[in-house]
Amino acid sequence: QRATPASHANAIAKMDEKIETLKAELKELKKAGSGKVEAMTKRISKMEADRRNKDETKNVSLGTSKINYNDPRVTVAWCKRFEVPIHRPFPKTLLAKFTWAMSVEPDYEF
Repeated sequence: QRATPASHANAIAKMDEKIETLKAELKELKKAGSGKVEAMTKRISKMEADRRNKDETKNVSLGTSKINYNDPRVTVAWCKRFEVPIHRPFPKTLLAKFTWAMSVEPDYEF
């Protein structure tokens, strides 16, 4: 748990504005009979899902589990096994903190 960020309301308002703009563009595309209607519909759906996700997770610290609960050796081994760049799951600060785990083999099992 964490406190709701002060900028949360502003971020949600900006997302709402963007969604309304996209919906207006969709209306124009439908009037014009453009072939981009489906792409715009998908874009609007994604924005709405992102907005819901942002609102639902406003009090959740999403990075905590990577630091406190996941063994970094397991994550590093998984990244090596599936050729995922290590900087994808770990920001620079955690890479520096978990240097001891970077030498693990791809077939490491906990």
